[in-house]
Amino acid sequence: IERNSHSNNITYLIFSIFKTLNKRRKTQLFFLSITMLVSGILEVFSIATIIPFISILISPEKINLIPVVNELFKYSQLNSPNQILFFLTILFLISIILSGSIKLLNLWLSNRLVAAIGCDISCESYIRTL
Repeated sequence: IERNSHSNNITYLIFSIFKTLNKRRKTQLFFLSITMLVSGILEVFSIATIIPFISILISPEKINLIPVVNELFKYSQLNSPNQILFFLTILFLISIILSGSIKLLNLWLSNRLVAAIGCDISCESYIRTL
């Protein structure tokens, strides 16, 4: 019973803090949630591409066995396995760099938002104390 009351107190505390936030902070919190979601999706994508990329690096002749790659390059100018491997390498690097950049942006935004919310709460408590 004590455990449930403790988790209910934390939930109550979070909702009460959220209610005290102004509209601008709530909007920033919403956009931060969106960047977290995008960061998570890109992270899953970059992790999911590691094993196929390594298997293609090990045996480039198996590129044609992957149906998605076959359909993707059927209509392109890339014919040799080395050209396809180079293109997939560039695509993989771009996805890793994009994922890392979004993750850093997310970290920066969350730190700024936490600092701004802390400043708002501190200013409000100072005003109420006076």
